[in-house]
Amino acid sequence: MRTGMLALVLGLLSLRFLPVLPPVGWLIASSLLALASLRTRAWPVGCFVLGGCWACWSAQQALDDRLAQALEGRTVWLEGTVAGLPARTEQGVRFELVHGESRRGQLPQRLQLSWFAGPQLRPGERWRLAVNLRRPHGLLNPHGPDREVTLLARRIGATGTVKAGERLETVAAGWRDAIRQRLMRGDSEGRSAALVALVLGDGSGLAREDWQTLQATGTVHLLV
Repeated sequence: MRTGMLALVLGLLSLRFLPVLPPVGWLIASSLLALASLRTRAWPVGCFVLGGCWACWSAQQALDDRLAQALEGRTVWLEGTVAGLPARTEQGVRFELVHGESRRGQLPQRLQLSWFAGPQLRPGERWRLAVNLRRPHGLLNPHGPDREVTLLARRIGATGTVKAGERLETVAAGWRDAIRQRLMRGDSEGRSAALVALVLGDGSGLAREDWQTLQATGTVHLLV
């Protein structure tokens, strides 16, 4: 069992070293051969191939769910549901929207949006928004984080800036949001954001100086 699990994990990690994703037909054929080999002595190789095919299929699905080129840079009206915990910033609010629908075309299942001077948002609320959409991208900096890869790993198919919007449906606060609001109102000597990060894993309220301190002290793993 340990050998099979190790082979499966190595197969999943092999995606990191592929220059391009293989064709879907090749993945199907390889998966069938790998399944057939599970009843032979070559079953560890079959587990490895299954892991690689699984990783490639998942990556292909994420790539296929990105914003259509025809909607790049356009402002469209869409409807969707707020997901996760919206993060307040100095400029406004950053949040994720799921199950977006628009008459202009099919949208990715998950969007990351920024709303300058935006209102208070709650998880589960449904909004109608005018959004300028963009395909995921990042700066080509060898010494910095790869934002495009990060968005792809989180299955975010597009980013955008909200121009206007109206709330269509309100919901009661979810348990994570309710706990966050309670922690933020508590007396924590000005460290409410750090307390929320430790309890809920939501580091959106931490200042840049806090992240620099965590990196310098090697304690980022406490929040991650």
